[in-house]
Amino acid sequence: MALFPRIREQRPLLFGSAATFTINSVGPVTAPNPIRYVIPRQPRRLERITVHINVTIGTPTSTASYNGLEGLIKECRLIVSDSAGQNRTMVKAGGPSLLSWHRRNTGQLGRYSQQSFGQKTAGTYDLFIPIHLRNPAMSEIIGHRTSLPLDAAFIAADPILEIDFGTWADAGLSAGNFLINFAKVNLTYREVPNGVQYVPTEFVSNAITWPSGGGKGTYDLPSNGFLGGALIENFSSATARGEVLASTGSWKVRYGRSEIQDVYEKLCQEEDAWFTGEYPNDVASVSIKNDLSQFYLDFLHDTVLGDAVSGGSMPNLYADNSGDRVQIEGTNLNASALSTISLYKFLAKDLTPLVGA
Repeated sequence: MALFPRIREQRPLLFGSAATFTINSVGPVTAPNPIRYVIPRQPRRLERITVHINVTIGTPTSTASYNGLEGLIKECRLIVSDSAGQNRTMVKAGGPSLLSWHRRNTGQLGRYSQQSFGQKTAGTYDLFIPIHLRNPAMSEIIGHRTSLPLDAAFIAADPILEIDFGTWADAGLSAGNFLINFAKVNLTYREVPNGVQYVPTEFVSNAITWPSGGGKGTYDLPSNGFLGGALIENFSSATARGEVLASTGSWKVRYGRSEIQDVYEKLCQEEDAWFTGEYPNDVASVSIKNDLSQFYLDFLHDTVLGDAVSGGSMPNLYADNSGDRVQIEGTNLNASALSTISLYKFLAKDLTPLVGA
């Protein structure tokens, strides 16, 4: 059973004074962008935010794109003021990245998101975008230490959720429209006592343009936090997800002078799928079953069934705390390759609160 009571609220997401709006080639036409929602401080912890949009795709003409319907959520940002910084961005990622990270930490998507994932055809769909603050693969007491405390004793301002909606091109249309029939923000809280310690986290996406001539390319991770994982999404062109390495290439992760990972995409996808719901085949150029050309390097758990009891497996990126730099290197890159690398970090120099109960 759960240790602490769960409280759930739903709030309408309004677009100016309207509850609905239409997206076409110029984006939202009846609403401000981004949409902002303020989460009031209160004596609870925020475990998860789930954005639900009910969308009708009308008279579509599809085009090559990275994403289908999930691309409408171009970016979500959660801005907080806590022990890790004032007005810091705790979460910064698009709908596709948030869905991918969710899938790799919980095992699968729900029925409605499976139906809407990658969609470009006419119809009405329900898309759920989960934003996890509590790590969903951590056990009860430890996991609650990563939930965001909303009490004024822990945070200095009301957290703010900002959502950027894209245009029809971001979701794979060259004509037609998306009618947002309604949108909701679903908030999941826990009644966690103040005596339970808090470990701040961060999930931030970074767009990477690899060397145009191919060959070898490196990405140096920012020097802060303990690295819990890196979600790598690859794009073979400006309009297509796809492998960015030649068949002889590999992804190498270096921590200081040591090479700690030497892997390639299909190996990582195969291992990801040991713990996620996947299918033998994909459908269409934008997958509506499996997500394409992306994988997760997990430094926190060996499996999504794991249980974190120490920070020993995570690279320490604090330069002033005996930490070192991490570098992700792609070898034998194809020309014009791009990636989005989303980093999950623990922003505490002392990870003692993650040890045991």
